[in-house]
Amino acid sequence: MKKNILFAMLCFGAFFVGCDDSSSASDDSQGQPSTETTSSDSANPDEPTNLSSGEASDVAGSSSSQVVVDPSTGAIQIPLSSSNDESAEDCFDGNAKITITGVESLNMQCTEGAKGWTIYNSDLYTLYTCDGTQWNEKVVVLCKHEEKPVQDVPATYGTLTDARDGQTYKTIEIGEQTWMAENLNYESNTSYCYQNSLDSCDKYGRLYTYNEADTVCPEGYRLPTKMDFDNLLRPLSETVYDERLDWHYNLIELSIKATTDWVPDTTTYVNENGELTHLPDATNSSGYTLLPAGYMKPNGGFYGAGKDTYLWSSADGSDAGTKYAMELEYRYDGVTFYWWELDYAFSVRCVKK
Repeated sequence: MKKNILFAMLCFGAFFVGCDDSSSASDDSQGQPSTETTSSDSANPDEPTNLSSGEASDVAGSSSSQVVVDPSTGAIQIPLSSSNDESAEDCFDGNAKITITGVESLNMQCTEGAKGWTIYNSDLYTLYTCDGTQWNEKVVVLCKHEEKPVQDVPATYGTLTDARDGQTYKTIEIGEQTWMAENLNYESNTSYCYQNSLDSCDKYGRLYTYNEADTVCPEGYRLPTKMDFDNLLRPLSETVYDERLDWHYNLIELSIKATTDWVPDTTTYVNENGELTHLPDATNSSGYTLLPAGYMKPNGGFYGAGKDTYLWSSADGSDAGTKYAMELEYRYDGVTFYWWELDYAFSVRCVKK
């Protein structure tokens, strides 16, 4: 679970009301407040609610939201019923304290301690800003990033044969590193096929809990460190947020993302002509070929195939008993790292020692 987000919510007394099992943090009970969200009928049950813990945006809301005080909790309820106003003149850089999707209402206190907090509803293109006493809302769309040329990363392809089971994987040299260009598919004691389907293992590789992931790489390879991922992603990124607890990379043209198998991204932003358009398609220019393998929760449920992928790293999380994992979602053009409990099952990409 995303421990840093829950900690911030605990600090400010924030909580959500009415959540289905689609949220990636909704059913994890250890060390978190009582959390529920109210999801819209159209929300996809396989899609976890996205909560981003970035710095608060300095885009201020211009019109006051209608708010209702919940008599049982004292929390302020924000009705998320704004229309999708595609004529919005302002744009938003996407760096909100919390980002939500598929949620009808959100119960959260706007107090002096939460002043400056921002919530972005990506479905309705609406930004809510706490001024210390109330939530203000403004219809905005994602800004177009200033483009700069993608760094030309020389890539040399090879193969790796796992002596344990004879499986052969593509490898790729990116910079000074040699990576597996496919997810590991070695069957071990605590590895899983998505929805228990061998076809999914053939396509996406297996999902591993952390303790298994830490030792499962073939001879001569290991689980990537934080520095390994940084060396991979930094040259391919337009912007890197070094100061954020969850470290985040905005990738230009999604150069590590496979060009097939992902759900189409319909996120919109305003281009230089003031027109709404979509984020660029993935190019996989690095040859890394990251596929949407999904993940498995500790309760045994599978989520996110076609939409999300997570790769374990060996980096310790800020909370005891957690490790960082790299996350890429179909609707965003960046890669984020959060820390997770060790009994989640994620994909593994090994790097050469």
